[in-house]
Amino acid sequence: MLLVNPMFKNTINNFLRLKFKFLSKTIYKNNFKTPEFYKYFFSLKEKKFIVQVGGNDGIQNDPLYDYFKTKNNYSSIIFEPINYYYKILSSFYKDRDDVIIKNNFISNDLLRKKIFYVNPELINELVKIDKNYQWVNGLGSFSRESVEEAIENGPLNNDIKLRLKNNIINEISIPIALRNIEFNKKSKNLVVIDVQGFELDVILSLNFNQKVDYIVYEDEKPFSDNSKKIRNILTNNGYVPIGRLTWNDQIYFKNFNLL
Repeated sequence: MLLVNPMFKNTINNFLRLKFKFLSKTIYKNNFKTPEFYKYFFSLKEKKFIVQVGGNDGIQNDPLYDYFKTKNNYSSIIFEPINYYYKILSSFYKDRDDVIIKNNFISNDLLRKKIFYVNPELINELVKIDKNYQWVNGLGSFSRESVEEAIENGPLNNDIKLRLKNNIINEISIPIALRNIEFNKKSKNLVVIDVQGFELDVILSLNFNQKVDYIVYEDEKPFSDNSKKIRNILTNNGYVPIGRLTWNDQIYFKNFNLL
């Protein structure tokens, strides 16, 4: 296996940071920031369909919450693989026929996987003391190491970090591919992805003949090989970036009217 010198890797990453910073000040300076994009998208007069991959509790750090609170000219499917948060979402939208909640994760390989997350009972206990702990709700991942890394990098004291790491639990989740979802050719369709580092697997599950007009994903590691692969896949399939490249939230658009 080829080993990469850490100093060389850091040099490459620093170069990419400078490149993205330069691009954001020049050709991408007028592109959408994520809140502006959602405001624009939900203001469209056309019928809209949204697939949200990674719904969590439907409120905490959820960019779609303010739009999903009331009925409008849209319908949506929200995928949440962790059973605890799936039940919260199901209860939250129980009287809505325009929002469907699915207890699945999105994947290309369709193999069942363990998903790791911090025990919600501990999070609820901590939130009663300080509401700033609510962000821990969003740490579900198929990699235990990713959850531990997020805890380690969070604004927490060492005792809390240790408690959280010792309370990471897991459950088996069932996959579904985006290519098995029907996207109406007469509506404006949006896919929103927040999956803690597994964005590539979600993107690969798409059939790029489907009419997915917009793709928004949270790029956990924008200087990684997987991040580069995602950008190449989207570009090669006719998508163009309309979100600033220095932001973790990447926004891509495909103009199906030109096809």
